[in-house]
Amino acid sequence: MPAEYAFNTFVDVFRTGKDQLKKQFKVGCNVFINYLFCRGAQEATPKNSVGGKAQMEKILKIFEKGIVLALLGLMMIAVLISTVELAVILFQELIKPPLFLLNIEEMLEVFGFFLMVLIGLELLESIKAYIEEDRVHAEIVFLVAIVAVSRKIIILNYNEITAEKLYGMAAVIAALGIGYFLVRRALYMHTPGADKNPPTQN
Repeated sequence: MPAEYAFNTFVDVFRTGKDQLKKQFKVGCNVFINYLFCRGAQEATPKNSVGGKAQMEKILKIFEKGIVLALLGLMMIAVLISTVELAVILFQELIKPPLFLLNIEEMLEVFGFFLMVLIGLELLESIKAYIEEDRVHAEIVFLVAIVAVSRKIIILNYNEITAEKLYGMAAVIAALGIGYFLVRRALYMHTPGADKNPPTQN
């Protein structure tokens, strides 16, 4: 009996130790699996974030290019229609009596349309530069503004305009001219191989 009791006690202790070992092994496996899952999630999150950001930038780039191409097409149509309209107006003015002669008002009207076509061409140049270099050329924007203001000045009726408006338009032209000069100077200074002093015209 003592031997049998001792044997049964040993078996119970072994079983208890085996169960505890299984339990500890199971807990360890769960901890290791959770660690691997959390680490994988932490590593995958930045990659997914970077991938989503790159995908969004790609979509925006395609959308931006589509809008720019649409603007380019519309501007080409507008310039073409303006040119045709200019030709029609010039022909109508020339066939009026006196034949092939234009008075001051008719000449100003024709010159205004000429400058309008030039503004459209400058805008086309700006859009083309944006497509090729992916940036807006500030000097082209200044040129468009200067041509637009010049057109407005040419077609003005100076008998009806006030002195204050003339002063204001003069200030606008001076500001645009100074801005264009500074932009051109800055671009020249940042051009590789350019001298520090820009060339002056005699």
